[in-house]
Amino acid sequence: MYCYSFDEDRFTGNCATLGQALAEAHDEGLSNDYATVWIGEHRDPTEWITPARLGGHIEEYISEALGDEVGEVAENFSLTAAQQIELGQLILNWIEAGPKFNCYGVKNITRHSLTAPEPDTQTADLFQTEGGSAA
Repeated sequence: MYCYSFDEDRFTGNCATLGQALAEAHDEGLSNDYATVWIGEHRDPTEWITPARLGGHIEEYISEALGDEVGEVAENFSLTAAQQIELGQLILNWIEAGPKFNCYGVKNITRHSLTAPEPDTQTADLFQTEGGSAA
């Protein structure tokens, strides 16, 4: 999926192709006097929120909370790498089954200039030759 932005910060759009994103951005951009658009690809949150990373953060949070409450004996709590992955995957599965992420990151961003179509001078020239006025 592709999306676009006129400020390189806030992206919008759920376009199936790059061409569709460019066309949608072109129409919207020109009607709002934008000269530039950035096009990017959706980046699913699971590309950077991995089970191992999430499980590790949860273990760290629990360890710190235990440490604040019981001191050094909190070091008795630890998870193996496999347990961190299992915990993280459990949370990611729950999110996907229920509340969803409802957002995306953006990758492979490219800058494009927006230009208005050239005026149709042939029609105006033809109109003038047949006795009309081009104005």
